[in-house]
Amino acid sequence: MARKTTSGKWTKAVEQTLLTALSEGATVKQACFIAGVSRSAVGYHRKIDPAFKEAYGHAMDDGADVLEAEAQRRGYQGTNKPVFYQGEIVGHIREYSDTLLTLLLRARNPEKFRERHHVEGNVGGPSSISMSAEEANRKITLTLEGAGLTADMIAPLLARALPGGAHGTS
Repeated sequence: MARKTTSGKWTKAVEQTLLTALSEGATVKQACFIAGVSRSAVGYHRKIDPAFKEAYGHAMDDGADVLEAEAQRRGYQGTNKPVFYQGEIVGHIREYSDTLLTLLLRARNPEKFRERHHVEGNVGGPSSISMSAEEANRKITLTLEGAGLTADMIAPLLARALPGGAHGTS
């Protein structure tokens, strides 16, 4: 990633360099480095220049599309990984990313692909609960905190009890 030297002055060329980098999938930090400006300068210009703010939003959307396409490629088409034997490459295997594919499916159709857990029990009478892992973790954490347990005590319990572990605990 080559840095353009601009001496920190905001110009249309700097703005265009920044927007191009963002639209190609660069992070804000990377785009600022490429354009030779600070992140605070970008924030300032987004506040004072409505046209730049709009262009920035479009560039971020375009960059997100680029990253989504790459995630889709890795999840669906896979990537070639070298196979080594005694320090030499002897072939390649195609690896796919189930995690990326799952994230893409959840983003496209969250109702269908979200994590769900169904819990049934018979404590004080029959009951049935259906909720996301995050919601279950949050409710269990609140209950255990109410019983005087600390976050350090709760996290290992959640890690053993629920798929998704202690995510969502504080």
